[in-house]
Amino acid sequence: MRHRDILVDDLVGVGASSPGSVLGTVDILWNDSFTTIACVPPPPNDFPVHFEPNLPSYQDLRDRRAAWFSGRRVLIVGGQVDAGVVRALSEHLSLPTDDVRWLPSEKGKRARNLKNVIQGLPSSAVVVCVVGKVGHDVSGEVKDYTGRQALVLCESRFASQILDDLTALADRGHGSR
Repeated sequence: MRHRDILVDDLVGVGASSPGSVLGTVDILWNDSFTTIACVPPPPNDFPVHFEPNLPSYQDLRDRRAAWFSGRRVLIVGGQVDAGVVRALSEHLSLPTDDVRWLPSEKGKRARNLKNVIQGLPSSAVVVCVVGKVGHDVSGEVKDYTGRQALVLCESRFASQILDDLTALADRGHGSR
């Protein structure tokens, strides 16, 4: 039997009647990297695929990340407000957009009221400093202020890396409550 036929046979056998099931396979059998497959016609619509035993599914990871960020506020310092990044944080980490605050700051134009803003954060907050957009003095102040407050600090080189860096932070469980 071809790999495709075996896969279809497995999927039909599991189908929609087994929610939470995943399909295990080996990545060398496939041309591209993927986390889910879809059946046409369904069911199932989307089916998680694992390439190594005992790994959490994509949905399990999303749920863990959402749980880690639940009740946390995020302050981003540096660069200009990027609505796309804020939207991505909301979609991928289940962070309400109201819980994300962005203090614009550039090397030539410092963030205003930085010390007071950081001091006003709850102890569970995460501060992201976009170090590629602020001067050394601002990044040093952010590090100092977050250290004094015992807040979690995430240093991202660019705004485009914030989602990946916060995802990695949650996956490590850094600063767990």
